[in-house]
Amino acid sequence: MTHRPSFVQFRCLAIWLLLAWAGAPHAYAQTDFWRPVDGPYGGVSVTDIVKHDDAVVAATSSGAFRSEDGGLTWASASSGFAQPDVRDLHVSDDGTLYAATFGDGLYRWDSGAGAWIRQSLPATFLTAITQTHSGRFVVATNAGVRISDDAEQWQTVSLDGIQAVPAVLSASDTHVFVGTSVGVFRSADDGLTWTYASFGMLEFDVRSLAVNADGHVFAGTTPKNNQCAVYRSRGSGNLWTCIQPISDPVVARALAVGSDGRLMLGGYRTVQSSTDEGSTWRTRTAAPTTIQALAEIEPGVWLAGSAGAGLVRSEDEGFSWAVSNDGLFSPVRDVLLHDGRVYAATSGGIFVTSDHGASWDRVRPETPLIQDVRKLAVSAEGHLLAGTAAGLWRLALTDAHGGTVDDSEWELLGPQGRPRIGALAIGPEGAIYVGFHSGVQIFGGSSWTPMYIQGDDGAYRDVTSLAVLDDGSVIAGAAWDSWRLEPGSTTWSLMSTSTLAWFDFQSIAARDGRILIGTRFSGVLESTDGGRNWRTAAPGLNGQEDVQTIAFDRFGNPFIGTFGSGVYQLHPFTRQWTPANTGLGGHLRIRAIAFDDTGIGWVGTMDGGLYAHGITSVHVEEDDAPPTAPLTPRTPALAVYPNPTAGRATVTWDAPLPSPERLQVFDLLGRQVADVAVSAGDLTAELSTDTWPRGVYVVRMSGQTVLLTRL
Repeated sequence: MTHRPSFVQFRCLAIWLLLAWAGAPHAYAQTDFWRPVDGPYGGVSVTDIVKHDDAVVAATSSGAFRSEDGGLTWASASSGFAQPDVRDLHVSDDGTLYAATFGDGLYRWDSGAGAWIRQSLPATFLTAITQTHSGRFVVATNAGVRISDDAEQWQTVSLDGIQAVPAVLSASDTHVFVGTSVGVFRSADDGLTWTYASFGMLEFDVRSLAVNADGHVFAGTTPKNNQCAVYRSRGSGNLWTCIQPISDPVVARALAVGSDGRLMLGGYRTVQSSTDEGSTWRTRTAAPTTIQALAEIEPGVWLAGSAGAGLVRSEDEGFSWAVSNDGLFSPVRDVLLHDGRVYAATSGGIFVTSDHGASWDRVRPETPLIQDVRKLAVSAEGHLLAGTAAGLWRLALTDAHGGTVDDSEWELLGPQGRPRIGALAIGPEGAIYVGFHSGVQIFGGSSWTPMYIQGDDGAYRDVTSLAVLDDGSVIAGAAWDSWRLEPGSTTWSLMSTSTLAWFDFQSIAARDGRILIGTRFSGVLESTDGGRNWRTAAPGLNGQEDVQTIAFDRFGNPFIGTFGSGVYQLHPFTRQWTPANTGLGGHLRIRAIAFDDTGIGWVGTMDGGLYAHGITSVHVEEDDAPPTAPLTPRTPALAVYPNPTAGRATVTWDAPLPSPERLQVFDLLGRQVADVAVSAGDLTAELSTDTWPRGVYVVRMSGQTVLLTRL
């Protein structure tokens, strides 16, 4: 699946239309604000794969994806989800497709609407769903097991009185099984009562289950004691026997049984198959990371989902595997613009493009960092920094294509214990600041210095947003409050505002002494005195926007990205937050916004990849250039303000003119509507638009072009 930029042709010119500002959400110009970028693909964690309505559906950490061609190409199928982390899929006896989400309960697929509808269990962390032999629904949650006869009203049941965290479910004709953190439990009465059924096991963190046509049960674990990882029971869980392959899978996250009875096992980088219930195995390398989902989509054709590298596909019963990520967008958590390249941080590592999204590569593809990458930065030494779910990593950058020194490898920089990095910032002197579960840590070049943040309640603060100001002061946002560290001080002070019940912030941007922070429940706040005092930045938000990211464009206009409500920009005239979502479709879960020096904006979504917008930059092609040529950024000679306009507009340009010029304006039919003489040395010109009809106009001077909208 290929996405290309849209262009309007005018007098043999291919022009990327400028989306004008407007005072109301519906008053945007005649082109979409955002255009999809072709990728990145594959940096996603796949947790389950099922067949449904002659299609294949994959559950991922960023929503659901659907394939109509047997897993060769994919399209997003996440409309309706409020929480995109899908852990399990199940096709019920009547053909209904259900999705178990981690944090927002159970959904069902409405084929007519092409969207998901919440079925039940809101705000519940589900990990698995199945049905018993009689049709009763069973779900596993992070707080136990529940059962239901209609998938609407649920009853909580006990796992034999043992505290366990359920992870996976499977059912035979006589029993239903649940794999937990302490072993396998089984029920013979449709889930009403459970008994411990793990005798013979040496490892008990069960992550996968499968049942074959003979009722034999297979269990895969994550070994913690270097014991057997894969087990078989031919007595419905009465006794388990080790069937681990000679080539140790390290982990056994996926098990599945094919139509011919073949047992498939997903391990670390490998898929193993057995035709004799695990007595012997055939091993094949499949992906550069752990396999955690397997499904036969037609006889002999298998799909395998990985932890961070998307999907691979086999047409020869698992003998050979090929990447099958076309259309499987990576969830973009952060965007970094550096040295003409765009870096996208995803849950499966870092991708880079040097041609504005036409093609993507993994950073350091020979030894990629396949981790959940949360934050990106470039150090004072020019190293790429990646804040991940397991510490901060560093890599030396060299060429313009994201390449690295031949012998350069990803280096774990710390801090000790490899904590999850929630925030990342570079100080004025080049020191590296990271937010972690107990405050802030600072790397000065050779060692880490912790700066713990502890509230009056005695709890340490998990810092998820961080900024180091020019004067050396540090401000840190935690889950429900925010803190400030004065230059030279070792004591954090609580930031507060009298108008807010709590003062959390999770995103921050600063420019020209102006600091904006985005909160989960209180919109956007502003400070002009280094974070000592705060006020609401502007009206236009209703308090429900979860503001995940903030960025200023090249003209100093702020944009915010929200998790569920899309993008807003601060209207420069009405001074209100105005939605800017045209072109995004339903991909409104935004985690990253960035603008480069040419005026091009980038937005990272959770289930639609990356989107771009050319704020005022224009690319002019020769007559023989294809109209779909990728946008090449350049510093624009012209800018128009205000844009759109209802009366008068000012046109500005980069440098004084060396000789007189003519500023010409045309409508999109090529008719000239204005011709203004401009003197040498001028930097501006005025246009009166009172008599122009509403629409988009082409403003030209010195071979440069910009578009102006008349409201």
